[in-house]
Amino acid sequence: MDRRKGKKVGACQDGDKGKEDLPTGIIMEILSRLPFKFVLNCRCVCKTWYQIISDPHFVRLHLSRSPVSILAQNGFRSGRVLGEFITIKVPEDYKRDGKTFCFGFSSKTNQYKVLQTFYANNREGPKAEVYTVGTRGSWTSLGNAPISIKDQGFCFDAYLHGAFHWNNVVHSNLQIVCFDFENDMFREVPSPQFPHRQVKSAMLGVLEDCLCVYCYPDPVYSNFEIWVVKDYGVKESWTLKFHFTHTPSIFHTHCYDHYYPLLLLKNGRMLMSYNKKTIACYNLEEKRFMKTDISPMTYHCFISAYTPCFISLKDVAKGEQISR
Repeated sequence: MDRRKGKKVGACQDGDKGKEDLPTGIIMEILSRLPFKFVLNCRCVCKTWYQIISDPHFVRLHLSRSPVSILAQNGFRSGRVLGEFITIKVPEDYKRDGKTFCFGFSSKTNQYKVLQTFYANNREGPKAEVYTVGTRGSWTSLGNAPISIKDQGFCFDAYLHGAFHWNNVVHSNLQIVCFDFENDMFREVPSPQFPHRQVKSAMLGVLEDCLCVYCYPDPVYSNFEIWVVKDYGVKESWTLKFHFTHTPSIFHTHCYDHYYPLLLLKNGRMLMSYNKKTIACYNLEEKRFMKTDISPMTYHCFISAYTPCFISLKDVAKGEQISR
């Protein structure tokens, strides 16, 4: 196969000389516009298609066009799209408490990293270490962390601009920090100025490439809001984007149900996780919740928005033991 010279290849039957063939570039264009699961099955059609789909150029092309999807994970078992995984050994220390992890990527070095926060003892604040995938067991100490990742409780997708974001609510005041995986450093991010009330609880996420805060402004959890920062890092650009009122009657439960946003659809609706066991749809124009047919296989699971891709661990985890 030679894409640069425009060599023609068989569409699906390798070695069929009499068949009218298509240039590799055209096949790439067609396959790159298809859904991830469909292309995954196409790898089994023939050797030619497998080689095309495994080509790094195709991987980048498909990722640039891949729509945001929904991933449901059962407990601590992560979804393996390509069937590849590595095991990272965490430093064993009985004095460490509250160990919590997050995952990130440095575009400068093309390296994936894992951030760990923990407490060494009850008298000191949280500590942090970072692991660079491909270094086979080398954790680097970062000293003190401004907030333990565990302190925020539950969060959804909060990775943006090469940094993972998390928050903590102390005395009804919201504090947001992030870890910059490009420079291995912590930063504090300006939080929204909520008018005339304090925040009971809050979580961070990303909607339409903007950092957002999902919060309950009242003590009875009957309403919740989504604040969005249009200009990242500018405190004054935080705006109240959505306001929701619980409608528990559609699920026949109580007012303490838990929602968090997943995807903002083009038809004026938003998909939201409901109590970590099913997915609800909110009609933004009619301001009401609706049931959907989307339901994970397990009773309790972690549901998040993600972009599927064909990037192999073999290309990014050099030196690590890759298993299938």
